[in-house]
Amino acid sequence: DVVVRTTDPFIGSWISEDEDEYGTTVAINSNGTLTVDFIDENMTGRWSNSGSDFSLFNQTYTLIYSDGDINTFTAIFSEDFNSWADDGMTWTRR
Repeated sequence: DVVVRTTDPFIGSWISEDEDEYGTTVAINSNGTLTVDFIDENMTGRWSNSGSDFSLFNQTYTLIYSDGDINTFTAIFSEDFNSWADDGMTWTRR
């Protein structure tokens, strides 16, 4: 059976650990805001999805940080949408 997702799979709390096991967490809120917690700094901003089919495993997002940086990328989600990868990093739902 095909499951039609009505909520963006990006919404939630995500963690990624680098090779030194330093964790970065990202909170993606349903109101379009985000918070990133790095080892030594926190950032806030806004996010958007360029598509509208939330059932696709590949979703393209734009993140606009409060310092003006803009990042557009394609997240490749796992089949259960509980993890995604981009640029060699894997993010897991918390």
